[in-house]
Amino acid sequence: MKVPFYKYSSKYTFLCMFLLISFSLFAQQKTSLDNRGKGLLLEAEEKESEKIQLKSRQTEESYRGLPSAVSLKQYCPTPGDQGTYGTCVGWTTAYAARTILEARQLDLRSQAEIDKLIFSPGFIYKLVKEEEDQDCTYGAIMTDALKKMQVHGVAKRSSFPKQCVDYVPEKTYKEAEDYKLKDYVRLWNIGFTQEERILALKKSLTEGNPVVIGMEAPPSIYDAKEFWQPTEIAGQGWGGHAICVIGFDDKKGERGAFEIMNSWGTGWANGGFTWVEYDTFTEFVRFAYELVPYYKPKKERPLLAGSLRFELANGNKIDLKKNGVATYKTFQPFSGGTNFRLYLSNFEPAYVYAFATDKTKNVQVVFPHKAYISPYLPYHNGEIAFPDEKHYLTMDNVAGTDYFCVIYSRYPLDINDIYQKLGQRTGTLKEGLIQVLGNKLVSTNEVTYAQNEVKFSTSSLEGTVAFFVVELEHK
Repeated sequence: MKVPFYKYSSKYTFLCMFLLISFSLFAQQKTSLDNRGKGLLLEAEEKESEKIQLKSRQTEESYRGLPSAVSLKQYCPTPGDQGTYGTCVGWTTAYAARTILEARQLDLRSQAEIDKLIFSPGFIYKLVKEEEDQDCTYGAIMTDALKKMQVHGVAKRSSFPKQCVDYVPEKTYKEAEDYKLKDYVRLWNIGFTQEERILALKKSLTEGNPVVIGMEAPPSIYDAKEFWQPTEIAGQGWGGHAICVIGFDDKKGERGAFEIMNSWGTGWANGGFTWVEYDTFTEFVRFAYELVPYYKPKKERPLLAGSLRFELANGNKIDLKKNGVATYKTFQPFSGGTNFRLYLSNFEPAYVYAFATDKTKNVQVVFPHKAYISPYLPYHNGEIAFPDEKHYLTMDNVAGTDYFCVIYSRYPLDINDIYQKLGQRTGTLKEGLIQVLGNKLVSTNEVTYAQNEVKFSTSSLEGTVAFFVVELEHK
């Protein structure tokens, strides 16, 4: 029996149309992702990054207690989509990182509640974009965005939802002032090894602070799934992209991985997130900055706390005893030529300044010892070594008393002005400190000083600065 041609034609036509539509939808989705904007200006970022103060290297001991995994994902907003705009800097710093900080401060875990407080990527991009960038495609740099967030704050997305604008209402600027960053620090420079970069980033995340990164983004990043596994090599002129790091896990991949949150919507990778193995991460990521919020005091924790210890080259500690309020002294004098090292600790986030002086009243800066090192130690349990863990200080041959002083502050100080005034003091170092620090100083009656180790803590809200002095006798 002859079968009518139209029966076959109808069936095959339907099949062909189905395949054509399916292919078209796939191609449309693929093209949509491939056209997602980026927008980090790598060369400009590199120039400006060098001007940002570097977070000090922590001691090996302070890294030993790091957990094997940390995640800030419970504080993340639903990943948003920058579309074809070159606004990744605004999305990474404001939408992702600043929202995570706020959600963590408020201890919000509900996705709906977190999404209500999302910060505006368009607000920040407006503040940093070039005037001629009318269509918001030129891109920007993270250092500019972070500086604007520190000075001006950032508005909520609910009050400033647009991504590409030329005007910000005055009332929006006023709202933004309530959400300023306290500080931000660069996590590494060219001298850091791969392992030091990984540890610095893990330490930041362990403290609950998200990190924004600038990376080379080759085409394979559009195809990321649970992991991004690039087929390209770094350094081939790939475009720059800003992304937020929200966690790490030492058991992911071959030897561990960082989890990142992108700004290409939930259709990208694994719901807007992906994992990047440590080796790949350090190959493609060129810049990293930790965002530091204004911490809200907790009743169960002190506001300022820290310690100082001296260690000889043979590994023995130099014993010290309390010698009056805020003052400590060695049990015995030491000879000129003695090698020793300082270990400076903070148990609450603080701006820390350390210096040495003697009867000449000249001030020798101990920490931060270079202008590009940040005085801010943004940890609840940090330790740095001076000069470092491989070298020592040497006592000179001038007999007498050397004084080591450490100042802890909740806010940055004009430390050069303080040093200048201390050099002109007429009384003791302690008297000079009390006079120069003035009403910033927490009353010594409100500070608890340990007896047989250089250690203090205070929970007082009256004042923002505390200090201690160590007298080191040598013959």
